[in-house]
Amino acid sequence: MLERTIGLAVCPIIERAIAGTPKAHLIETLNPDDPKTWAQMVQRVELQPGMMRVEFAPGLEIEVPEEFAFTTRRQNKEMRLILEGADKPLDKTLLSNLATGRALYHLIKNGKTAAEAADHFGLDPRWAGRLLQMAFLSPRIIERAATGGLPPCINTASFVDKTWPSDFKAQAKLIEIIG
Repeated sequence: MLERTIGLAVCPIIERAIAGTPKAHLIETLNPDDPKTWAQMVQRVELQPGMMRVEFAPGLEIEVPEEFAFTTRRQNKEMRLILEGADKPLDKTLLSNLATGRALYHLIKNGKTAAEAADHFGLDPRWAGRLLQMAFLSPRIIERAATGGLPPCINTASFVDKTWPSDFKAQAKLIEIIG
């Protein structure tokens, strides 16, 4: 995953540096997900808290090392580096659990018991009850989750391990405090 983050940072810089040069044909082969396509053009990568510094190989005519600010985001057991200004990754687990919470709510609203709703999705009733809390999050929080706009530290556990206020404004304040 670190390689992909570095690739996302360096590929656009390499593209700009080699455009209009004899190496321009390499632009078509650059792929942030495949380090073999760009690693030979990177001399050194330094990671410091919140900052990544990249030095490019001689011959690319990129004389000044590039620095990239980043934040970290933990998702399950994986730590991700998120480049500032890059497209924000979506937490698919969070989105899936938000949808499940809403679906559980609609089943219960339409006459199913909580146990029946949990059984419908093959969930443990306690876990279903925790996911059900997510059905009462503000539309703005759900929109931010769907666009990657939540602070990096917010995930499913942030919503199911705490009791959230029913007031949407109070929820927004908590998001800002947590993030």
